[in-house]
Amino acid sequence: MTSHRLLFLTFWAVWCCEVEAIAAAPEAAIVLQLGHAGGVTAVTVSADGTLLISGGQDGAIKLWSCADATLLHTVQAHLADVTQVASSPDGAFLVSASTDTTVKLWAMPQGEMVKSLGGHTAGVTAVAWSPDGAWLASASVDKTIRLWRMPQGELAHTLRGHTSTVTAVAFTADSSSLISGSTDKTIRLWAVSRGETVKILTGNVAAVTAIALSPNGLLLAAAGQDNSVRLWTLPGYQVIRVLSGHTAQVTALAFSRNGLYLTSGSRDKTVRLWGVQDWALVRVWTTNTAEVSGVVFSHDTQRVVAASHDTTLRWWGVEDGAVQHTLLGAPAMVTAVALSPDGKTLASASADGAVKLWAVEPGALQHTLPGHPTWATAVAFSADSTLLASGGQDTTVKVWAVKSGALLQTLSGHQDAVTALAFHPQAPLLASASADMTVKLWTLPTGTPTQTLRAHTRAVTALALQRDGTTLASVSHDTAIKLWSIPQGQVVNTLLGHTVPLTGVALSADGRRLVSAGQDHALRLWTIEALTPPQPSHRHLAGVTAVALSLDGSLLASASEDTTLQLSSLERQAPPRTLQGHTARASSVAFHPDGTLLASGSWDNTIGLWDTATGVMRVRFVLLPDNEWLVYQPQQHFYNASPHGDTYALLRLGPSRTAVVPLTAYRKELKRPALDHTLGLSPPALHPKPKGP
Repeated sequence: MTSHRLLFLTFWAVWCCEVEAIAAAPEAAIVLQLGHAGGVTAVTVSADGTLLISGGQDGAIKLWSCADATLLHTVQAHLADVTQVASSPDGAFLVSASTDTTVKLWAMPQGEMVKSLGGHTAGVTAVAWSPDGAWLASASVDKTIRLWRMPQGELAHTLRGHTSTVTAVAFTADSSSLISGSTDKTIRLWAVSRGETVKILTGNVAAVTAIALSPNGLLLAAAGQDNSVRLWTLPGYQVIRVLSGHTAQVTALAFSRNGLYLTSGSRDKTVRLWGVQDWALVRVWTTNTAEVSGVVFSHDTQRVVAASHDTTLRWWGVEDGAVQHTLLGAPAMVTAVALSPDGKTLASASADGAVKLWAVEPGALQHTLPGHPTWATAVAFSADSTLLASGGQDTTVKVWAVKSGALLQTLSGHQDAVTALAFHPQAPLLASASADMTVKLWTLPTGTPTQTLRAHTRAVTALALQRDGTTLASVSHDTAIKLWSIPQGQVVNTLLGHTVPLTGVALSADGRRLVSAGQDHALRLWTIEALTPPQPSHRHLAGVTAVALSLDGSLLASASEDTTLQLSSLERQAPPRTLQGHTARASSVAFHPDGTLLASGSWDNTIGLWDTATGVMRVRFVLLPDNEWLVYQPQQHFYNASPHGDTYALLRLGPSRTAVVPLTAYRKELKRPALDHTLGLSPPALHPKPKGP
């Protein structure tokens, strides 16, 4: 066993013994004070006004304290964008809608799923509770509205009549009628009990994008793609005013609970506040960076909260117009990870274009490489662990010195994004795959392109090299698996059997077994000599993004859009173990050379290091704004961070949704700058501290 592995295991043994000594200490967990890994697409306030609830493109729902904007709870709710969230009138339930075609019902405040309401045949765009809590309406791209009896979640009616996407729904104050808006430029009034159209309003000149009812039920606001907001009287159904000023499509509307204000959000990156009494424009707020996707008032009408596609939630004061809170999302979704052959270094690529090199032990950032101007999409180490290659959407491959972080050369030649990289285990060769449908072989250190392999008819997405360097496997969105002879530069075998785009491939050391995966959620384990395609061996709940085999070929790992990893032994016929811990798409997996650790990257802005024997996440690496970082052990009272990295985290003492304390309050007790400083030191017994650094 190598010395660094022995030190690492010694470290864990010491901590395990010491943790027993503080068993009486309260349960502690680090909570990241970051928002969604992707645009924030939905926002609402709980029935009692204490919680702000957001949904995002990462499929997650987040619960925030309305009092101080503290993140209280995260629920990985859907496999695609959350389009709307709504609290039941009594506060007992939360409902979420998604482009994954489902509506889900959650018990509050724990955030436990009660029921998934299926039936829509396309993405769900909006949901609404009736004021009496007896009905739930869901609208969809499939042109229908579904009415559900609550809380049973039983389908009562399917409302048909709109000829295009239904974009918005709202119940009248007496719960007897439902109002819907559609891109067919109409607004419909429905009788809830009968499920029938009562009236069609055709006064809109453009597609309806959002609607809102005033608290007294006498006004209907309807936004359109013509950048305006029309105000209708109820029950007169006459347009009494058109609010103009936005310079792009209005995407969201909300009335204040006291009925004094209407707020509108738009793709023009602004939020406008209107006075209901005279419809004067009171304030204009701007996000500067991205379109607004949702708006909501706090219960006391003192604040407006806007959700934005730049991953941010912004809170503004109504009276003074000042920014009260800005909740940042994840700026650097992890797209790829790799572990060096010597086991000492972890590399990550992220959506902000950066490539980072981390010391596996003690868990610290070594270098940030300003790799690519857009998404960095692939990383790979050379066999001797001295070189790192990175690829990006900018079509280039960059080669770096691992020890110094210096850029050695930039390889140009691909015509589209670089999607995968693999170093030859023996020769000075680097293989790169691209969305331009080719695989290129580069001679190092000159960076000369020696061969361009052409056989795929769509984007090549993943590569795997046999240990002796003779065979290269590639997979593509064209559904084919190609096996190439490196010496000849020719296809020697094509494996067909998948019917969906492929996204992952791994090759055993002897080249006799191959694992492939794609958007059909399944993994297939091939015996190269076999004549027939294998049946799926494992399945995720969503598309598989990456696969990996351990060096000895005994372990198989996969990552998925469903946020999970699967880990299985190929020597034992046992079901795979599901590893849960990421809160957004898991994008990449890589084994430590000795097979004891599995690294995973995720769009939740983090990297996980998992114990392959137990399936427990040992260490979490967190990428933070401004090149800050945080590394912590979920099972232990220990963390390391950049100078200001711990300002993005809170410490929760006790069960979920109890009080939290800024992690900075525990710097002296918890933060450890190096591994050797922690040996022999007992973790502290933790007691709540006052908020503040």
